[in-house]
This record gives sequence, structure tokens and C-alpha cells, in this order.
Amino acid sequence: MKTEDMKVIAVSGTPHQRGKQIGASLCDDIHMIVEKRDRAIAARGYAPSDYWAAFEQCCDFVPNIERWTPRLAREVEGLAEGAQLDLNEAYRLQMLDEDWFFDAYHYASIPQSAHKCTTFAVTGGAGAPTFAGQNMDIHHFVDGHQVLVRIANELGSGACLIFTYAGLMGLMGLNNAPLGINCNTLMQLGFNPTGVPVSFIVRHVLSLQTLKEAEDFLRNVPHACGQTYTLSSEDAGLCLECGPSSVVAHRPQSDRRLCHTNHPLSNGDTNQFELRNASAGCAMPLVSHNSKARLTSIQDRISDPQSPVTLDKLMQALRAKDDPKNPVSREQGSALDTNNIGFTAGSVIYEISGQPILYYAAGPPSISEFRRVSFE
Repeated sequence: MKTEDMKVIAVSGTPHQRGKQIGASLCDDIHMIVEKRDRAIAARGYAPSDYWAAFEQCCDFVPNIERWTPRLAREVEGLAEGAQLDLNEAYRLQMLDEDWFFDAYHYASIPQSAHKCTTFAVTGGAGAPTFAGQNMDIHHFVDGHQVLVRIANELGSGACLIFTYAGLMGLMGLNNAPLGINCNTLMQLGFNPTGVPVSFIVRHVLSLQTLKEAEDFLRNVPHACGQTYTLSSEDAGLCLECGPSSVVAHRPQSDRRLCHTNHPLSNGDTNQFELRNASAGCAMPLVSHNSKARLTSIQDRISDPQSPVTLDKLMQALRAKDDPKNPVSREQGSALDTNNIGFTAGSVIYEISGQPILYYAAGPPSISEFRRVSFE
């Protein structure tokens, strides 16, 4: 998909009304996502109906969703109504990471598509803005269904911009507090089949006003999946490596330049992962070569605190192919597709100041142009 072809929709009202508006606006795309997702599950060797039956027998996320993010539960109900979906199907659409983790921890498979995404946050100073952003690498089948959702009044506290694809509540985003959130899968930190799923956590954070509120939430909510959440505000950035058993802040020597990919840098709580590897017929590496190569690429380009950071420099960092076999910007239709890691479905950069701005590209930024959108 080209950025100029990506849908931008605006929603408002109660959570149920917002969900219904999203579902109705993207109804055809949502049904195509369901069909393509189940074809992808079949390609992994499972009968989709059996797979989802096993998933729902093992996992019970709704009680903690209702406890920690009840307004988003109402939004899912509205989504189901607007898109003419069964409510269980509307919830399945939210389970991007949870699908990967269930497959890895229940069936002991190696979901290659989970080992990706490259994130950064560069805290400003002396009048300079903070920049944060990422490449979001996920399934090929979402291509053509990416969408930017503008919520006029999230929880009565302000507006937010959400990059996602049809049916999913949110991949990453920025609100006008301003507060931004980005995330990276950390398969190594374990799986809790009763925790709060990633998309609900992302969206709830975007309803908050301060980095401290977001940090408190992330330190207390029960996490379904290992995940790095990188938070960004006007004067600070914070990287939290979150798992079902622990939450650890990653604080590099220069915490004004944060970079992350898909292996833990500070949280060593990998007991569940190691038990999974010991009992499985196929072990996953603690640090994949792909994740390490992408981290080296982004760090080499932006982590030096003595080197000024510009918007163009950050765009080039997200377009990078410093290691051609493990690029930061992952395109479709190449030999790289054979290892099933997926592709860069979207890229965002937040310029966080008194007037926050979001730059977004649909698809790999190496072949897709960024567009600018503000809250005005």
C-alpha cells in the first residue's frame, strides 16, 4: 500500500459509538482481514476453527480486560456491531501478539513473524522537540488494510492518532497531551493467558495524560505477553520491558537516546521461556541474529548523544538496510520473504512538542513516503 492510499478515519462519542463507527467504516476490510488471517493460520498447519477453539479454551483475557480497560471492552462490542461480526470474532481480531505467544507456548512452534519491530526515542532539550517512532513489522496479509484512526475525545481528556489496521484497536500512536507509545514483542519474557492483551494496553496508555500515569499503569497491569513499551513525552522517554512476571526499565548510558528491537536488554526474567525451550522439540534463541542486527543499525545511526538528530536523519534510520539480510525496513516480494518474518506494515515518527505532529508511512518507509498529520 502507498501512504496516499491509506484510509484516515475520524471517530467520536462513547466507546461503543466509536467502535461501531470504526466497524462500519472498515467493514469490508475487516472481513477480508478475518479471511486472510485464517488462511495464514491454515498455512501454519492448523484448522482455523480448531485453532481458535483451543485458543479460547486456554486463554481467558476478558475478565482482566473488563477490570483494567472496561471502556475498550465496550469499544470491541461496538466494533462487532458495526462490522457485523460475532463478538468472539471481534475479540480474536485484537489478538495479534497473543496469537504468536499462544502458538509458541502452547504448541511449541517458532512464530518467526513475532521477532521484529524497531523502536527509538530521542529526548529533546534546550527547546528541541522529543522524537520517537518505530517500524511495525507484522503479517503480510494486513497490507492494503492499514488505517490511521483519529479519535476526537479519548476518555474525555483529549485527542489521539492511532496507526493500526482494520479491526485492531491499535498498533502504536500519539495523543495531544502529548504522550506517545511504541512497542516491540519480547517472546522471551513469557505468556500469561489471563493477562491484558497488547492492543488494549496501547490504547489505554493513549487515554492517559502523563508519562508517569502511563508508567504506573504498565507497572501494575497484568501483561498477557512479553513486550517493550517505549513511552515518550515532551521532556522524557522511558523504555519498559514488561512481562507477566516482572517489569524492568531499560536505562542505557544515555537515556536520552533509547533504541530497542526484539530481545530483552535489561529484564532477565526468562524462566518461562527457558522452560518452554527445555520441553519443546524446537528451541527459540534468546537473541535472534535479526533482532541484534536491527538494533545495531538503529543504534549506530542515532544513539550518539553528541550527534544532532533531525527528522530526516530519523526517517533514514527507519529506511535503513545496513544488513541487507536483516533490514530495518523490510519490503515484500523479495528473497527475505522465505523466512516468514513478515514485512514493515507501517512506520511512524512522533515530533513531540507543544504542537505534537505524527509522520506516518504505509508499508516499508524505504519505498513509501511519510505524510504529516497534526491535531489541528
